[in-house]
Amino acid sequence: MQRSEQSVSEPPAVLGGFEQSVGLLDFQQIRSQLASYTRTVMGREAGLSLAPSRDLMEVASRQQ
Repeated sequence: MQRSEQSVSEPPAVLGGFEQSVGLLDFQQIRSQLASYTRTVMGREAGLSLAPSRDLMEVASRQQ
C-alpha cells in the first residue's frame, strides 16, 4: 500500500513490528513476574503499570 493510500486510522508500521513483538514477548507475563519480586504494594502497582514505549527518547530517558 502506498503512503497516500494508507488509512488515517491505521498506525504506521514502525520499529519493525512493534505490536507483534509485544505480543510475542507476552508483556503481561513479564509485568507479573516483575511484580512478584517487589516488597511493597506501591512497588507492585508500579511494576504492573509499566507499558512498552515506541518513543526512543522516552526509552532512553527511562533507562538512565
